[in-house]
Amino acid sequence: MNPLQQQLISDIRTNGPLPFVDYMEYCLYAPGYGYYDSDKTIFGATGDFVTAPELGKLFAGTLARSIADTASRLGSYELLEIGAGSGKLALDLLQALQQLNSLPSRYRILEKSKTLRQRQQTLLNQTGLPLSIEWLDDFPSQPWRGTIIANEVLDALPVENFRVTASGLDRLAVSVNKNNQLKWDALPATPELTEAVRQLQQTLSEQHAIEWSSPYTSEICLGLTSLLANLKKNLTSGQLLFIDYGYLRHEFYHPQRHMGTLVSHTGHQGHFDLLANPGAQDITAFVDFSAVMDAAEACGLNVDAFQTQANFLITAGIEQVMQDALLGGSTQTAMMLSHEMKQLMLPGEMGEKFKVLQLSC
Repeated sequence: MNPLQQQLISDIRTNGPLPFVDYMEYCLYAPGYGYYDSDKTIFGATGDFVTAPELGKLFAGTLARSIADTASRLGSYELLEIGAGSGKLALDLLQALQQLNSLPSRYRILEKSKTLRQRQQTLLNQTGLPLSIEWLDDFPSQPWRGTIIANEVLDALPVENFRVTASGLDRLAVSVNKNNQLKWDALPATPELTEAVRQLQQTLSEQHAIEWSSPYTSEICLGLTSLLANLKKNLTSGQLLFIDYGYLRHEFYHPQRHMGTLVSHTGHQGHFDLLANPGAQDITAFVDFSAVMDAAEACGLNVDAFQTQANFLITAGIEQVMQDALLGGSTQTAMMLSHEMKQLMLPGEMGEKFKVLQLSC
């Protein structure tokens, strides 16, 4: 039994069943013990999963072209990355922007994990780039202009896990059995969750003729509006780029997807035992991009584009980035770049599974 599991069991025995949204927060972000704040290797071939920046430099190089295009209209600008992971995207992005003569005046990272922050600082503090790189504990408190980047951040936001049955709505939770093992439990739904699911069912019925059979289990993120409002609060002009895997509402809550989208990852394998090894495995939910767009518009943000990752990268000029990377390279380099391109672009890889949402203000 690991320390986080001991802490969870103690808290549950003292305070009763833990709502899944709090369990997910615990498992991912508990200081010192949570998945993203542990010494565990998370990213890359030796970790649990690979993100687009970990594949090579094509993703960051193409993203830099899109950011530079926006920067040309803003003039002096800043970059804010939410959840910078290993720091590789920040490093490759800044190097690509330097080559484009479009470095921001400042690069800031909002990172909850102290462990990841230390790794990012080790990587980025030795770049020698002519700009300030800063780490934030909270959202920017002063007016600024520029671009916000969130690559695989929304899928790690804690979600409410709910179940609709013939007798009503359950708020799924985590409890403890007599053998000190974590188990699933159910609590009465809160008024906020009840209203959110009611509105969701009404929208699905009226706009998509979707009705759920009982029982139907899924999840919903109730923190989206707060997140977007905080991101927009002091952004006077600029764009927000969210890159993640997910669906539009009618796909996310399709009747056949009656067990939701929650999944755990460890050692590059996905599985559905969300209660196993808390803190030692990732827990993630696909993103309901319709909900993100609704929250954005409620905050006064403009929805500029929503497209597959493949379409975004094509529009932003990945073919030119590929050609530049091939210049003077070896046959082995060409093979590696070709493999990277396929992983980023093909429908069976990241090309269609991942989406890019572009917002502006």
